[in-house]
Amino acid sequence: MKPEKFHELFTTRKSKIRYFLTGSAVDNFGWVGGNAPQYFDDKVDMVSDPDRRFFFYLTMLNPVDGTMLSVFIPDDFSFRLSRNHHPCAVKVFAHDVSPESDQHLYELVEDVPGVDGLPESLQSDAAVWQANHDWSKPVLRKTYLSKKRGDSPPFLQVGGKPKFLQHEDSFWAHLHDEGYSFFCCADEDGYGDETLQGSYPFAYGAVYFYAKIGDGTVDDVIAGFWQFS
Repeated sequence: MKPEKFHELFTTRKSKIRYFLTGSAVDNFGWVGGNAPQYFDDKVDMVSDPDRRFFFYLTMLNPVDGTMLSVFIPDDFSFRLSRNHHPCAVKVFAHDVSPESDQHLYELVEDVPGVDGLPESLQSDAAVWQANHDWSKPVLRKTYLSKKRGDSPPFLQVGGKPKFLQHEDSFWAHLHDEGYSFFCCADEDGYGDETLQGSYPFAYGAVYFYAKIGDGTVDDVIAGFWQFS
């Protein structure tokens, strides 16, 4: 990233990068839902805790240095809610660029089978599955990050000034004290119709990611907190 662009994003914060969700891979900026990158195929013990499973949420290409950032969330909503302040229950891992895995190790609940388009012999099975599915759980179908404006609001904002859902400094005061600054935000208002079925993982909220931001560098990206309206 050019120094002047970095300055606009993270110093003056007069600029921001916005990503929208799309059903087709028109860019290579990352994806939401689906499988985690191959990098995590042999790292289940690193991602999950001994007493708690974590699911894949998103991966994005860091526009500053070209590495990847992958986000995982705990399977228990009540635990997510109890740890929505710093230190947040959401985990972020920085890693080299890696394609999507074909292993369903971290998939956020299996995809819901649709009835339309299926052979008639299978439509009844899909209808029964949908009728018995626990819709209190989120289902994220794979969608891609793109800078091209979509029909829905932007899902991801990098740099600029954060738009908080709750203006309470208790969310970010400790982060600022520890030298962290706002890096990016994932807003559930930006899901497309094809992205989400079931409940919202963050209760129709937003996750705010913070980092140690230096002179042209972004290090130690973490999920600072998440909020909901």
